[in-house]
Order: sequence, then C-alpha cells, then structure tokens
Amino acid sequence: MTFGPKDLAKLLERTDLKIPFEEFIKVVGEVYNLGKIYSYAPILEGYEDANIRLSAEKGEYVLKIFAREKTFDQVKSYADVLQEAKKRKLPLTELEVGNQGYLSTFTHKNTTIYYYLTIFFHGKSLVFYTPYLSEMRDVVKILAKFNQLDIPIVDSYDSWGSKNLVREYAENGNHVSEDIQKIIFPIVQEMKKLDISTFSKGIIHGDLQRKHVLKSKEGAYCLLDMGCIRKDAKVFDLSIFLAWFCLGEETWDKKDEIIKDILKEYTKINPLSQEELVVLPMLVQASYAAYLLKTSVLLKFGDTSEETRNWHDQSLKMLKLFEMWNWKI
Repeated sequence: MTFGPKDLAKLLERTDLKIPFEEFIKVVGEVYNLGKIYSYAPILEGYEDANIRLSAEKGEYVLKIFAREKTFDQVKSYADVLQEAKKRKLPLTELEVGNQGYLSTFTHKNTTIYYYLTIFFHGKSLVFYTPYLSEMRDVVKILAKFNQLDIPIVDSYDSWGSKNLVREYAENGNHVSEDIQKIIFPIVQEMKKLDISTFSKGIIHGDLQRKHVLKSKEGAYCLLDMGCIRKDAKVFDLSIFLAWFCLGEETWDKKDEIIKDILKEYTKINPLSQEELVVLPMLVQASYAAYLLKTSVLLKFGDTSEETRNWHDQSLKMLKLFEMWNWKI
C-alpha cells in the first residue's frame, strides 16, 4: 500500500494523539513487546477511529486508536465482545495481550487515548467480488450465533445506522435536496411507527457489510469492526446484513432465492416472530435510506472522497430498485 504523510495525519485527526506517530509506535511496540517494527500503513477506509496495519518482528497486526469521542466504557465493550466471541469460538479478530492487558491507554499532557492491537487476519475482503450464496449462508450463521452473545456492554451511537434514521433526518434532512427528501421521507414515517418492544434482542454487530468480512484461502472467515455494537433487536442486524452483504445490483435477479435461504439459515439459530419478519423489508430500505441521508449531507458540505460518492450512488440505486419490487414476507 502506498500512502503519504497527509493520509496518516488525516486519519489521526480523529483521535487525541498529541505526539508524533513515530514516537507513539515505539510506545506500542514496548507495550506489546513487538520487537522491531518493520513498517506501518494507515487503513483509509471507514469514517471512525484510526486503524493502522503494522508489520513487526513478532508478527502482523492492526492497531486501532479510538476516536476522541469514544469513552472508556465503550472501547472496553468492544474488547469484551471480542473476548467473549473467542470463548464461543466465533471467527472475529483476535486481541493481542500487552502489559496493560487487552485494552491499552496512553496519557500525554492530561489527554488519554485508548487503543488495542489485533492479530492481522490473512484473507480477502468480500467487497472485492460478489459473494456466492453459499458464502452468504456461511456468514449469516456466524451472525446468528454472534447475536446470541449476552454480556454487559455500553452501546455506541451510529449516525449511519437505520435505527437512528428518524433522529438523523430530523437533524439533517433540511441539508439535502428535495429529490432526496422525497425518497427518504416515506421510510422515515414508517420507522416512526416501529415498535421493537417485543422483538428478540441480543448483541448486534450493527454493520455487517461485505468489507467487514474476510475469507482466507483455506475458507476460514473473520468478522471485522465492532464499532457499531449494541444490545438491540436482532432483526436490525439481519436487515443490515441483507441490505449491504447479500442484496445488490449484481444479485438482484436472485433476490428472492437469497432472502429465502438467508432467512431459513438465520431462523434455524434465532427464530423470529411474524412481526419481526414483516418489518424486514422496511428495515432493509431504512439501511439504504440512512446511508443516502448521511452521504448526501457529507457531499453537501464538501466531502469529495470516492468512498462517500460510492456509498451515495449505491444506496440511491438500491432504493430505486426497491420501488419496483413488492417484497412481502
């Protein structure tokens, strides 16, 4: 990967790191006993936290420095979930143990940052190709088992998530064009009617899309990015997975088969009520609407990144496809 100093600097702006990164990486090396550090490179995808790939004498890792708005309780929740998943033998990233434990802190001039190190998983991101139906089945089984986790955690607010579409639209809907408002508003109205009080709940990943799943040459999977975890209705996770992992322009002609198979596999592990199944189509649309709203606002205020433009175009296309399809459970 090639990157310039500005790339790393921009990434680190999300954090409260106040010393040069070259100095901080030495601290990390000492805390985790990494030996000689050969190289590092920022992972530029995503909008939260700072993720940096490290190659060291001890091995290959991903360093996560948490964004300044993350609290200690939130980042501890991420580490706790990874540890609980390991006990359950779920294929999530594995934490490296340092001299402070799994979660480390660094304080400089009365400012504390939180960070941890995960072992780098050698695999290919499923974002680079269209997943096979068999792969969709494999991953939804992992997701269903993940949703069975039940440990105390502190929820994180996800401004990109369908759960918060109503709030985000109230705060930012006036910043987008009338055409975009007309697309999003009916979905917002439906979300206002949503009552999840009787829905089955558990820990949800909150953002299980293709770029958050790796697959090795040997066929092993690894789920990434716990930044949106919370205790909530499991149907939110299933709808996000359908929206951003399974359905797409390239899989649209197989949508009915995909949905049937995914629901079959998921409900073998986590049965869903008829009420939960009925709201699935609307929640899938809400996943697209939330991304369309968020990216429209970012573009409005000058975001020129290819990633934002791609999310905007993809969510808009998927909502238009949904307009021509009468999906009923």
